[in-house]
Amino acid sequence: MKMCSKVDQTATLSPQDNYFPEVLENCKEICYNVENAKAKWRKPDEEVRIMAVTKTVPPEKVNFAVAQGFKLLGENRVQEFLSKKEAYDKSAEVQFIGHLQTNKVKYIINDVTLIQSVDNLKLAHEISRLAVKNNKNYERPLWK
Repeated sequence: MKMCSKVDQTATLSPQDNYFPEVLENCKEICYNVENAKAKWRKPDEEVRIMAVTKTVPPEKVNFAVAQGFKLLGENRVQEFLSKKEAYDKSAEVQFIGHLQTNKVKYIINDVTLIQSVDNLKLAHEISRLAVKNNKNYERPLWK
């Protein structure tokens, strides 16, 4: 797994860098568990992506996890995401996983790669309308 090969086993950072030993330990444990599960139930070349859900987590900790290879982020609150998105590492991919109101689609449409929580046709139509309006071209649907 590409991501787990990036988890820094020594994590020697300078004092001015943000270092979060608890996040590093969680990353190591997740990678260990995923590698074991993958060895049992997946093909060796199959890619497994792990989403780091960022609810109530400060951007500094999120970016530390991104630096460890966890590049897929899950956001579930529009307002919280809007307050943190500029601070996120630009190499991260963000997907929206929480309940989304139709009137809030406009705030996230240009910043997420997927909306996983579409629960009604009205919301799907609004996502589609704003995607076209904002020239969003997706190889796959923007929602699941």
